Amino acid sequence: MRIVTLLLVATLLLAACGGGTAGSGSASGSDAGSGSGASSGPEPGAAKTTVTVAVLDDASRESVLWALKNGKVTSDTVEVQVDMLPFAAIMEAFGSQAYDVVEASPVAVPRALQGGLELLIFSPGLFNFAGTGLYVGADSGIDDPRDLAGETIGTFALGGFFVSETRYVLQEVYGLNTAMTGGDVSFRELPPQNVLEMLKDGSLAAGILNQQGRYLVRNSPDYRELVDVTGEFQRLTGQPSMNSVLLTYPAVAAGKGDALREVARMLRESAQYVKDHPDEVLPAVAAARGEDVGYLEWFFQSYDLTFGGEPLEYADAINVTWEAAHAIGDIDQVPDLDQLAFR
Repeated sequence: MRIVTLLLVATLLLAACGGGTAGSGSASGSDAGSGSGASSGPEPGAAKTTVTVAVLDDASRESVLWALKNGKVTSDTVEVQVDMLPFAAIMEAFGSQAYDVVEASPVAVPRALQGGLELLIFSPGLFNFAGTGLYVGADSGIDDPRDLAGETIGTFALGGFFVSETRYVLQEVYGLNTAMTGGDVSFRELPPQNVLEMLKDGSLAAGILNQQGRYLVRNSPDYRELVDVTGEFQRLTGQPSMNSVLLTYPAVAAGKGDALREVARMLRESAQYVKDHPDEVLPAVAAARGEDVGYLEWFFQSYDLTFGGEPLEYADAINVTWEAAHAIGDIDQVPDLDQLAFR
């Protein structure tokens, strides 16, 4: 049996970035941020409120946080402490409530609610416009996704939405039962090493490549796209998928509500800064992380990191993401976003 490797973006990206050592940073300043939503200055001598934030450790997140970390976006009232964590650590941080704000898969939200964990969606996160594709080696005999029936589908993280997104497309478009147990295909977590090489030599049947993986193969004669997953998902749902969100917790919102709103303002401005000043930010991040600046330029044409945005403004994308997860049996019911959105 050939192994079909569905490569989860986050893990491949961490491997490509050189080992997943967590970075950290904090942002504060004596001047209010430039946005109209900035809080008025504190009383002289008043202590700033510290808000801790954890996001995935990769160059794209580093780019949208660059202005925050480098004093371009500041606050009189809040100090933001940012930790950038590898995938496994950020999953643990979400469950342990170790941070005031943490990045997570949107599918984790209904699962956590069902398990009794109270949480709020602080802001949207990774918005996927054109980033995911299912690839095979150039000489593969698989020409139709239906030929994947009976194969083993591997992934580096079964809980990532990129897996759910692909399962949804294979089910709705190609008629495959993609249930985790008893379906037409089986699923298995696999390590990230050598995936592209194994696709190339035919020892793996296919792989879902996103973010850096898709960037690396986009012009290579050694790979062939079998399914434009993102394109098919948008055709089916009318929306791009929301592949991550930022979460907080009711207790944090109750105790630090004003500070969280100020952090949202800072995150929005920092995310906007990279769009307004890509020639300043992207080369700096690429040099600091040993990254290909061309990849970062491609990333921001294929994705958007909407940190700090209002959750309800992205309700359609968040809801179709949950609806797709429900359709493939990943979640029992679609949550009510209006009840979960931080305001």
